[in-house]
Amino acid sequence: MNIFRKLRKQFAVDNQFLKYARYAFGEIFLIVIGIFIALQLNNWNDHRKNRELEASYYNRILDDFKMDRAVINTMMGRIDKRVETSRTLLLELDQQSKTKYYILNGLLKASRSDMFVPLKNTFTDLTSSGNLNILKDIELKNSLIKYYSDLENKLLHIKKNREKMVSGQYALGPVTQIGIYEFDYMQSVLDKEIIDTLAHVDWHKDPESEYYVNYQNFMILNIAMNIRIKNHLQIIDQKMELPFQLLIKKVNEKE
Repeated sequence: MNIFRKLRKQFAVDNQFLKYARYAFGEIFLIVIGIFIALQLNNWNDHRKNRELEASYYNRILDDFKMDRAVINTMMGRIDKRVETSRTLLLELDQQSKTKYYILNGLLKASRSDMFVPLKNTFTDLTSSGNLNILKDIELKNSLIKYYSDLENKLLHIKKNREKMVSGQYALGPVTQIGIYEFDYMQSVLDKEIIDTLAHVDWHKDPESEYYVNYQNFMILNIAMNIRIKNHLQIIDQKMELPFQLLIKKVNEKE
């Protein structure tokens, strides 16, 4: 205490206290300013990183859309060919001018279907990582959320249509009676000795045969389901248009 009293007395005599006080306040002010500047720089850096990440998501989703639309266009072209093939096979079956080998392998070509698997990894990453809030364009963000929500519904419908086509194939009849051994991929593994042991029914020349009718029914089902799948793909493409245009606009703004 004696020491503090002496220091206080000395400060009072030579006015040193005010000098030390001003120095202390100056140090505190510099520290506060330094902290403020550091926080501002950190906020600016975080903002810059978020904007770069936002731009990266826009570019990646736009690339996904471009590839999805290319796949959709290709699939719709193939669907048109399968529908036309099915129509032709129905007429050729009625004319009874083709072999069972031709009729059955034509069925395979007409019934092959592509699975549409859209590129959703970027949007899934955006939502699962909690980064959805970095998208500052509200209109674009909402359009993306709505599109991907509608997409799931359409994919479910497409899946059900494909399942109906598959079940229709199994409803053709017993494989030996239908003549599944006539398929190219079966003849590559079955030799003549085995094929000769199987039933050989020329149902393709008998309009009264249940297999003949089943074939017709399947081809009609195949046409109907392919048209439905094409309609779903067209709707997906239409729903993609708004976010697609908004993405193009946003990406062009960043360039």
